[in-house]
Amino acid sequence: MKLWKYILKNYLWYVLLFFGAKIIFVSLNFDSLKQAANQLIPIFYNGLALDLSAVSYILLIPFILLLISESTGILKALRYYHIVIGLLISCIAITDALVYKYWGGKLSFLLVQYLAEPLKGIRSIASLDLAISAILLIAAVLLIRLYNLKTISVHRGPWWQALLIAAVILFLGRGGLAKTPIGISSSFYHTEDLYNYAALNPLWNLVSYEINGASLKTLELISSEDETGLIAEWRSMGAESISEIHWNDSSRIIVIMLESFSGKLSALRDDKGQSYTPNLDRLRVQGLNYSQAYAASFRSDRGLTAILTGTPSFATQSLTNEPNLLRKAPNLITLFNAAGWHTSMYHGGSLNLANMRLLVTAADELHEQNYFKGSEGSWGVHDEFVFRQFADDLHKTKSKGLHILFSLSSHEPFDVPQYEKHQDAYLNSISYTDSCLGVLISDLKSSGLWSNSLLLISADHGTILPERSTAHKKKNYHIPLILSGGLINDSFDVDQVVSQMDIATTLASAISADSLFVFGHSLLKPAGMAFYNYYHGVVCVTDSCTQYYDIPLQKYLGQQCLPPYEKAYFQAANKQIFAP
Repeated sequence: MKLWKYILKNYLWYVLLFFGAKIIFVSLNFDSLKQAANQLIPIFYNGLALDLSAVSYILLIPFILLLISESTGILKALRYYHIVIGLLISCIAITDALVYKYWGGKLSFLLVQYLAEPLKGIRSIASLDLAISAILLIAAVLLIRLYNLKTISVHRGPWWQALLIAAVILFLGRGGLAKTPIGISSSFYHTEDLYNYAALNPLWNLVSYEINGASLKTLELISSEDETGLIAEWRSMGAESISEIHWNDSSRIIVIMLESFSGKLSALRDDKGQSYTPNLDRLRVQGLNYSQAYAASFRSDRGLTAILTGTPSFATQSLTNEPNLLRKAPNLITLFNAAGWHTSMYHGGSLNLANMRLLVTAADELHEQNYFKGSEGSWGVHDEFVFRQFADDLHKTKSKGLHILFSLSSHEPFDVPQYEKHQDAYLNSISYTDSCLGVLISDLKSSGLWSNSLLLISADHGTILPERSTAHKKKNYHIPLILSGGLINDSFDVDQVVSQMDIATTLASAISADSLFVFGHSLLKPAGMAFYNYYHGVVCVTDSCTQYYDIPLQKYLGQQCLPPYEKAYFQAANKQIFAP
């Protein structure tokens, strides 16, 4: 076979593989066949340029090797090369489609940190989706094996053909002759992210995400002068106090971080008109209920980082992967230890996931899965047993303490023990954890612990559930946030926008260390502004508007309604953490 035919044949093969990847994404993520049928051609068409670019990079190695030698050894090696690349594309395509369905974003190397315990991650996926994925993978393996059944001899031909082939590979790899080479934005053609991500080549996106992630350490979104001015404006917000926490020498702080609890829950009702979270709702009228609170990011490690260190998350980096950098940030547990407080952390699963242990390793008491007695689900011991042990231990500990409980039963796959009150698995798990919370609150009140405690209840992050809305939208980052207990005398709704980042600043005031947390405001002096990070962008939320800045696309998604506060905030935090 002539070289140009070999290259053309493989171009067609890999483009067909990438078309198959798009069909897999559509089949797992689109609600109806009609919706999928209407968009298949636009998806294929708008994704073709990136598909051809990805194929060009894949074929560059065979092209160079065949220019060097036409030996049997090279040809056999290339046969196995194409088998490996084909299998890699198939695995990436299937995983990418599942990641988007269950986590609302495209596959990236950032996901690897959440796969430290892969069996638990697999259990988060519905059995039907796993079965479909397995069938697709088997079909892909058979197809790839059939295509690469035997070694094909290849002849280079005249030098001008090789030169022409090289020009085509470089042209398609770069995406044309424009000044700017092709990027992921070339696949974005629709106002709905689902269609854009279906068109986006998963392999190209995966590599691009990692390359751009590495560059974020020195990324500048705006000038230093504009950054300084906008950060100064933001820090001047929230001057008026709305309430007071009555700290004393024996205060107790209890932080309950509820897995995947969304601010959307407060408005949801079951078919009988009942709330899914009646115990949480009762607490809303027994303290300060922040009705417009937003999580810092989209995963548990980022939420815990925000709560304990007051440090914002970055688009493609998690600080729990960077222990040397993480030490630059203040940590509530370390600070309260130094101030003579007793500290404890309770979680029914493993804190090795995403290296979250780095955030809490200094705690006087650190209790994980093996500490608790009770039935277990996919991720660890069920909440009822963890909440019960937490309450029992509170009775034994010093009153001057910071105690944190991180629940887990409302994590996918939502397998709660003998609790089937609602058909929707997510909402049923939420209701289950809320019932566990109710038992804990009753214990705190009946035992007298309530009177000298500050109870802070919030979530690690929001969720795209139950309706699986577009990943970057603010409603998916809306979380509950309540300050209650005997150290708070007031009870009312706080309508101003606040951030999960404000929690550390607020709690640190108990030991006069709030000035160390420079990227949050006190919850008692709401700034009316919050920032969060989604997979590849940063967002500013205020009482009147929300703006989304996408970093790879280098543009706002929709209208810009404010000065670029989110750029200044993200850039300032980035500099503080990553500066030498």
